[in-house]
Amino acid sequence: MLQQLYIRFALTLLISTLPGESYVSTSNLRNSFKPLSIASRAKSPLFSTKFLTVDEDRVAVFGGTGGVGELITIGLRETGYRACPIARSAPRKDEQGRGLNLVDASVEDIIVALADCQGVVIATGTTAFPTARWKGGNTPENIDLKATEKILAAIKLINSERGVDDPSRIKKVLLLTSIGTNRRGDFPFIILNLFGVLDAKRASEENLMRAAKEANFSYVICRPGRLIGGPYTNLDLAALFKIESRVEDGGVTIEEGDTLIGDCSRDRAAMASVMALINGVAADIDFAIVDDDDSESLSRDDWGEEYGCLAGLDCKY
Repeated sequence: MLQQLYIRFALTLLISTLPGESYVSTSNLRNSFKPLSIASRAKSPLFSTKFLTVDEDRVAVFGGTGGVGELITIGLRETGYRACPIARSAPRKDEQGRGLNLVDASVEDIIVALADCQGVVIATGTTAFPTARWKGGNTPENIDLKATEKILAAIKLINSERGVDDPSRIKKVLLLTSIGTNRRGDFPFIILNLFGVLDAKRASEENLMRAAKEANFSYVICRPGRLIGGPYTNLDLAALFKIESRVEDGGVTIEEGDTLIGDCSRDRAAMASVMALINGVAADIDFAIVDDDDSESLSRDDWGEEYGCLAGLDCKY
């Protein structure tokens, strides 16, 4: 037993790169988002009724009371959207959001939870290796794959009952996964995937892209590097050495697909997600993101430029 613990500890120290469920300080995001006017959004080359509208649309955030999900919820609200965190932890759901056990929930249960939502964020996750967090069936297969399958099935049913021009339909879905989903056979991701977490996340990415075509909504896949920053509840290098970003307001490196490796602060992963949700040009894109403390933080226009490039629009690069 002790030997197994040492092996698990060594592995997590070596290659822990996945998003977690822990709480983080929200002070860095508060007051950092400014509402977007409809007029400014209408300037987007891809602006249409498919995308979310401030003050009118509601966004469901699965995993919205833990880790990056909590920061996404705050960021959306600071930007003027109505965000509804959906937690799967009973103590948290009573205080901070709707409760839904995704392991046991049916598609019908999820449809009820999404009844008044036009945007969806899937920011759930569990540990890559067996830990106490797997208790109750919270394994990568159940959380990263099967739960996401049920969420997508619910979205397809909702949109199938509503016309393409119905403003109440679900218009955009953002899935938070991890770097390494397309490099599962390469080191260090081959070790990280020993229990299938990257297989599950990659399958969910593919399922999302298919569902987007079938149900006529836009998708965004955000693959952050290893998440860093407090409160350090995971057993990894970030926890052991209290790793924070060197520059609180530093920049990021964003690349299409899955080509990057490195750390990503939770604040920046959340910022990237919020900007992708509210920006009209962020349509049907997937990208990896890591911290770049040697560059400056991106403005809203900069984010739009980045996402425009990913979407195939003319850009400065």
